[in-house]
Amino acid sequence: MKAKKFLKQQAEAEKKEILEASDMQSFDEFFHDIEKPAQLKRGFFKRYYKWFISAAGIAACAIILTTVLLLYPAKEKIVYDENNFVTSSSTIEEMDNDMTEFNFQIDTTAYSVEVEKTVDSVSGDVILYRLQVDQYTSLINFEFIAVCNPNYFYPYLEITDEYTDAGLTNYSVSYKQEILPNEYGLDLKAKAKIQKGSEFIYITEYNEYMTDEEGSLLKIIQEMFI
Repeated sequence: MKAKKFLKQQAEAEKKEILEASDMQSFDEFFHDIEKPAQLKRGFFKRYYKWFISAAGIAACAIILTTVLLLYPAKEKIVYDENNFVTSSSTIEEMDNDMTEFNFQIDTTAYSVEVEKTVDSVSGDVILYRLQVDQYTSLINFEFIAVCNPNYFYPYLEITDEYTDAGLTNYSVSYKQEILPNEYGLDLKAKAKIQKGSEFIYITEYNEYMTDEEGSLLKIIQEMFI
């Protein structure tokens, strides 16, 4: 009986050791499984660390830009009231200084020139210049408006389908002309819009006693407006 009891106790002890060993293994595996996602997470964040930093930087810039736009809205476009415009005598040199895109080469030995400057009396801003140009031989006379203020749109010369575009090197020109007979020959009458950069010149009236079939409109434009 003692031998059988001993064997039974021995079997129970071995069984207990096996169960305890099995439980310990399961316990270790449990913690290993818990630790593995943490390692994976650390690897994931390490792998995409720079991406997260870049995304955070972009988000911060977006927030700052939005704040700036809200605190400092876009500047409203200036609108002038023509009732406040004041006109006075001026010079070609003064016009040349106020125009940033165009340079003027008007030969005052061949033409008589009258210059007027228009200013907004409220702001003091220069708006435009008006010139009356007459050739001393009376073959050509014309008037043009030089707009030097980018916030002012000259509304009194509308470009229609009747205008032709001239492909000139330094600027774009749209012009309309007609040839009329007179008692001595032919008269050329024309209008034109000239653009260079953000500035405009409008030839509002052009008259020429023609000495050839083409006339001198485009030639004068290229000689005077550089």
